Amino acid sequence: MADTTVKQLAEIVGTPVDRLLQQMQEAGLPQKEEGDAVDEAQKESLLAFLKRAHGETEGGPKKITLKRRTLSTVKAGGSAGRGRTVNVEVRKKRTYVRREQAPPEVETEDAAPVTAPAEPIIEEVVETKPEQLDPEAVRRAAHIAAEKEAEAKRLEAEERAAKAKAEEEAKARKAAQEAAKAGQAKTGESGKEGDDRVSSRGPESGGRVLSHRKTLQIRAPGAQVHREQMLFDLRFT
Repeated sequence: MADTTVKQLAEIVGTPVDRLLQQMQEAGLPQKEEGDAVDEAQKESLLAFLKRAHGETEGGPKKITLKRRTLSTVKAGGSAGRGRTVNVEVRKKRTYVRREQAPPEVETEDAAPVTAPAEPIIEEVVETKPEQLDPEAVRRAAHIAAEKEAEAKRLEAEERAAKAKAEEEAKARKAAQEAAKAGQAKTGESGKEGDDRVSSRGPESGGRVLSHRKTLQIRAPGAQVHREQMLFDLRFT
């Protein structure tokens, strides 16, 4: 049988590696590292030392049994994307017997899934696949987002245009009002100048018109048109 390393023997016995190395050195064995090999004779020497250290005599038991248990998980596939994880327990039992009394050692190994209901060893883990996105749904969402953005931009542009139009209309109304006021002021000044021009002629002009009118009235009736023309000319001279 192949030799066992110190680390493997520590796992079998269930003792920390440092503690086992210390016991082996106390028993006078040469092992100093966890990777050093341990043969059967050295195992017997270590066993005898440990018996003596615990006060056991030579008439005591001549064999020792070591038990080891390991747990591992196995994944089993299921339908509809569900998976099942089963814990598998492996039990190892190794018995060491003195050479002069019995065969060296007997090793038995049980490697079967433990399904006893009394021991909650089997565990079921349900695995679910990540949800896959629907390409059509993604496309629709992107289209809706683009439409909302375009609508927001359109409303913003309309608001700016309406504001600019209102400002232009206000400017046009103000300009029209100012032009109307200027026209009224100019008309009033023109009327006043005409009145001043007529009144500035005074009584002398009026007397001259009357004297001409009296002179023209003495003339014959056939000269009525000429007289009216002269009166018109004298009035606005």
